[in-house]
This record gives sequence, structure tokens and C-alpha cells, in this order.
Amino acid sequence: MLKANTTMSCATKSDAMVTACLPTPVMVTCPQGNKVAGNPPDYASAATMKCKVCSQTASVIDKDPAAGKYWIIFSFGDLRSVTGAYVPNVGHYEVYWVDEHGRPYALLSTANRIAKITGPPMTPTCCASEKELYRVAVAGAFPKSYDGKMRLGVRPVSKAGAALPFVAFSNAIADATSTTTPVKSFTGNVEIAMSDAAANVIKADVSKFKMVMAKSLAATMTGVNADDVIIKQVYVNGVAQMRRLQATQRRLAATVKVDYEVITTDMNVQVAAVNPAALKTAIEAESIKAGLPVVVTALPVVSTPVASRTDAPTQAPTQAPTQAPTQAPTQAPTQAPSNNTGGGGGVTDPPIATTDAPGRIFSMLVAMLALGAHLLF
Repeated sequence: MLKANTTMSCATKSDAMVTACLPTPVMVTCPQGNKVAGNPPDYASAATMKCKVCSQTASVIDKDPAAGKYWIIFSFGDLRSVTGAYVPNVGHYEVYWVDEHGRPYALLSTANRIAKITGPPMTPTCCASEKELYRVAVAGAFPKSYDGKMRLGVRPVSKAGAALPFVAFSNAIADATSTTTPVKSFTGNVEIAMSDAAANVIKADVSKFKMVMAKSLAATMTGVNADDVIIKQVYVNGVAQMRRLQATQRRLAATVKVDYEVITTDMNVQVAAVNPAALKTAIEAESIKAGLPVVVTALPVVSTPVASRTDAPTQAPTQAPTQAPTQAPTQAPTQAPSNNTGGGGGVTDPPIATTDAPGRIFSMLVAMLALGAHLLF
């Protein structure tokens, strides 16, 4: 075991992805004050990393203006070397919450992972709209002690199970606490008939299917884009797929049900019933683009969206206008002048902004994040 604040040299695995991205040997460091035992050490030679994702969301923002709540979208493209060549043997990408130093808040494990997205079936040869190739959508509640430093980090894992250090990070995500931006939301669900083989493909890559459904639903709703759509749960034959591992049963056909929510700050948006034929077409088209081809065998059964939330902006208190002091009438010279002071409105001190003391968030942060977003992934 590597001791805190020490650096050592390590040999790399014989893996095409690792060889394309890391020198051999590599230098790693165990940071001083590390609180998450079992996680990999820091990669001490970031400048020698030979690959990165070819594109990513430039600025990730919290789309939910309600204080303490978040709704964020993070997209990125495939792994490429510094020479521009696509990196071979990428199995999937994992996304975790990380701190300002790029270290995960919790043990790198399935339970603490935000998303797992399958990589390309073969080494890509061209770049087509790669910014949207992999899309992670997260909604939930920030911890009360949130310090505004949380980021999302992406690490590639090879088909043989070898993992690279984190190769991409979002910006630090601030809690949007607007008191002037209204927000409204609608909830609904869709049932989709397909073959059992297609359903098994979805179960193997639920994160990518969520992206397919967000884009497909948005395409059939006026005034809504994919970033407004949250896929809250995916069921295959009645079994929830997000954050659960289930035994596979052989069937000839399957029904996939999708629960969704639309959150928008456009108060003019009125989400009507989704057109089943248009949705069927959109699902099949978007699934092909995502490399997750699905043939829908019947028109989807759609529910009528129900308004679930309307947050009006918080209005600042209206203060009464300050009245001018009433002047006493001028008295005759033989009478002493009046020294009465007219009553004016008192001055109100501005509110004092309070900032939580800085510090790292450990097990409490992980527990609260999991509680806020466990149904989404």
C-alpha cells in the first residue's frame, strides 16, 4: 500500500487502450489527507497523458433554479490520442462525482457511479456530432453543506477491464438559486413494445437508452428540447432497470415503460399528449444514431402529461415609499421655533451573506447525493 504524500513508479497493463494513453512506467502519488481508502492514487504526471475526449460540454450549469436542487447535462465524445487518432479497445465510460482536485468523493464502485455508458462497438474512424455522442443527465438535491466545488469526472475502462485515470472533468457546478426565474414541470410515461432481444440491448446500456428517449420525447413536444427531459425510470417487463441488477428471463416480446419529467423555465410551454406515431419514428431514428438500434413493434402507449410543479419567482418585499417629513408652520417671531423632526422610513441593513466554511465532503455528501439521485441512474 502506498503511504500518504509519497510517489512511486508503476508498470502499466498490457492493454491497447492503456498503451495508447499512458507512458510506461507511470508515476503515481497518494495524496496527504486522503479519506477514501481503496481508491487509486493520483496520476502524478498529468502532462504525460497521451489521450483525452475529443469534445465535451463547455460549461455545465444547474438548470433547476430552485435552491438546493440540481438538474445538469454533461455530454462528451470518444477518446482520442494527442495525434488525433481514436483510441482502440475502449469498453465503456464511467462518470463519478469528483472534487476540485479531480478525486472521487467516494469509493470507485458500481454503487457510487453516476453513469456507465458503453463505448463504440469498434474503433471509430470519423467524428460526427461527437459533443452529443455520450450524454449524462443528473437530477437531485445538493447536500446542505454544499460548497460549490463538485464536478463530474469521466474515466474510460477498456474491454479487458483496465481503467485509465479521469480524462475529462466538468466545471465546478454552482447551485442556481435564482429568485426571479420561474420553473414548471410535467410528468408522464410511455410504454413501448419491442422484441425481447431489443429489450436486452437496452438493459445492457440504460444510460444510452435514456439519451435516446430524452431526444425522442423532445422531438414530439413543442417548445421542449432534450435537455428539458429527465428520464426518471426505465422498466423492462415491469422490472426497474436504473440502479438495479436483475436476472434475465427469456421471452419472445417485451414491454419497456419509461417514466419522464419535463422541467422548463418557459412558462408558455404546455406539454400536450405525445403523438404515438411520431414518437415511434423518433425512437427508431435516435436509437440508430446512438448505436442502440431498437425496432418498436407497435404504436407506443402514451399517458397525458400532468403538470407536477410550478415554482413562481420569489418576489422581493415591497417597501412603502419614504414619506417626506412634515414641516411645522412658521410661528410668529415672539414664539420659539418648533424643533419637531418629521418621521421618515428607517434604513434597512442589507442581508448578510453567509458562506459555509470550506472543506471536503466525505461520507455525508455521498449519502445525500445517492439519496437525491438514486432513482435516476
